Amino acid sequence: MDSFTGELKVYENTYQTLPLPGKKFNPEAVNKIIQSTLHARLQKTKYSAKESPQLIQSLCSELQKAIQALDYDRYKIIVQVTVGEMLGQGCFFGSRGLWDTQTDSFATYTFQNGSLYCVATAFAFFTP
Repeated sequence: MDSFTGELKVYENTYQTLPLPGKKFNPEAVNKIIQSTLHARLQKTKYSAKESPQLIQSLCSELQKAIQALDYDRYKIIVQVTVGEMLGQGCFFGSRGLWDTQTDSFATYTFQNGSLYCVATAFAFFTP
């Protein structure tokens, strides 16, 4: 059996299992971004089934960019937007997922005007 004669190099583990201090996802700050974006973009918007897919895509992109600008290091941000016509109906939205309650979170906001409703949710998953 060969014996090791060289110097053994030991490297420090850099596997980060928790967000750095001050870099944890802040639902209140993200909620303000979602709220201001939806109010600015949808305040005078009328519902159109034909234009809704493009509206949803642009809202998702805009929200994702604004949230990523907050620089939540090692977080995967997923934005979900639903738009529907206000016809006096009731709607309930739910989601289910497996996550770490210590690091993962979400922010959601519901906007309504006389013509449409919009529910936007941002999920944040910490990726070690």
